[in-house]
Amino acid sequence: MVQLPLPDDCADTACFVWVLQLVEDPIATLTEAARIVRPGGHVVAILSNGEFDPDDEISTILDALAPLRAERLGRNQIVAADLPGLSLLEQTFTPWDGFQSTVTDEIDHIERRIYSSLFDVDDATWARVVAPVLERLRALPDPERPRERRNRHPLLVWQVRHH
Repeated sequence: MVQLPLPDDCADTACFVWVLQLVEDPIATLTEAARIVRPGGHVVAILSNGEFDPDDEISTILDALAPLRAERLGRNQIVAADLPGLSLLEQTFTPWDGFQSTVTDEIDHIERRIYSSLFDVDDATWARVVAPVLERLRALPDPERPRERRNRHPLLVWQVRHH
């Protein structure tokens, strides 16, 4: 179990941004956050599995990496979980975030495994899942041309009840 080195009721808010997919037990982690947040305070989570603009040609190709992005618990499971001390206030998305990216940048990010879903991919899975994605990206025209992209992420907000 995760135990933060903080006393009970010492914070007004605890935030988790794109990290719950990395912890062994997201429910225990959120419950521990409730312990350190004062009653009436908030626990906020922005989940990593966001969504991209459906017209984004890069994300359409990257969708083939979805099996590697399986979170320990998805948004629906986290929302449905009985989280001691927490009441779900809001289930929404972050605002759309616009940014530019080139195909070459995306290929580099994948090859350097900067995404947590690629940290521990074995060679056989890489060949079966990742290599075809890289091949499809390399086939796109103008790989150095910046593309306008947009994404947003699930946003969950709980209020801490009395302990």
